[in-house]
Amino acid sequence: RYAINVPEILLHHIDFEKLNTERKIIASDMMITGADIKVFLNRELPRPSLDKVENFPPALGKNLQINTRIDTLILKEARVSYTEYNPKKARRGTVYFNGIDAEFHNVTNDSLSLLKNHWCYGDASGLLMGKGRLKLHLNFNLTDPKYAFSYSGSIGKMDLRVLNPVAKSLAMVEVSS
Repeated sequence: RYAINVPEILLHHIDFEKLNTERKIIASDMMITGADIKVFLNRELPRPSLDKVENFPPALGKNLQINTRIDTLILKEARVSYTEYNPKKARRGTVYFNGIDAEFHNVTNDSLSLLKNHWCYGDASGLLMGKGRLKLHLNFNLTDPKYAFSYSGSIGKMDLRVLNPVAKSLAMVEVSS
């Protein structure tokens, strides 16, 4: 289950003529502020037959019903949480990232734009469980049928005991020090 709340989306320098005549969204940048994305998985239920790749960002963009080209996508103060129910322990565990700021370039499903540049790339930072500073660089190949991507990242110092609520519920382990 996905719950997505996006209180503000701003598009700058929209080509209104293309939107009106060709049904294309072309903009210099899109700023999304305060997005809250919550994902929940109940392990007690049968596994869905859905291919997980269908929910991957490049797949979602490819399947948009409107031709889109956004030079820069900016996320400000986003939050993402993943909660899973473990039937063996009859408990839920949640891992979350908050304070997410990100900037991605060449966000498109436009075939002509993809001929020129088929890479979407960007940097993101945020806090794991509100404590560990996470920095991430991502590259998405927008024309690869298997949605190839690469990433590199780092996480700053943090007390791993902060992960105990999720680790005990889902992996049945605990960090003592």
